[in-house]
Amino acid sequence: MEAMWTLCNPLMRALVARVQAGDIGIPRAFTAMLGPIGLPPGHRVDDPALGGSYILECLVYPLNILAALAPGLLEGAKVTASAVKSANGVDSSAAIQMSSFQGIAAMSGGLVAGAQGAGPSGFQLIGDAGWLAVTDNLVNPGRAQISARGAAVQDLVEPAAEDRYRWEIEEAGCCLRAGLTQSPLLPHDLTLNVLAVMDQALIAARGKVLS
Repeated sequence: MEAMWTLCNPLMRALVARVQAGDIGIPRAFTAMLGPIGLPPGHRVDDPALGGSYILECLVYPLNILAALAPGLLEGAKVTASAVKSANGVDSSAAIQMSSFQGIAAMSGGLVAGAQGAGPSGFQLIGDAGWLAVTDNLVNPGRAQISARGAAVQDLVEPAAEDRYRWEIEEAGCCLRAGLTQSPLLPHDLTLNVLAVMDQALIAARGKVLS
């Protein structure tokens, strides 16, 4: 679970609980946008020898969010991907699409060498009885909206999102004290399912998993 602090974020945990409770029905469609993200020239993410990849560096976050919120959209999914490659052969921008028996998912964005700052990021999940969306920060959400089974749209706010890694540290500590070998927020199967999708996406976008 190292560094995947997004799934320990209190607002994300609340959204997962709402979906698991059936508030939006069966998830049918997921979309996410992450970037553009500016990088200084020569950054490690553009170095194939250091595993440079927009898919590995950034799309791992929406993939984990998807796996936590709607695992059925990953189960048996057909994965396709496309990418724009940098001069070093690294996928600097990419899009991943998935289709499964339950529905569809898509995510995209990119890195811009020599630029600064980052564009807005977010995601939405559409169910057959409602929807939810995060528009302020996909990686570290602090604000969300949800429309559950015909009820008025509800705003969810979690100002404590600024604490960032605190939530993952606390979760890891709780697991250690309880003698657990994995966190229920980030079980091993979730990680393995995400890695399987990432491998398929890298092969589709770059022709191979590793440079």
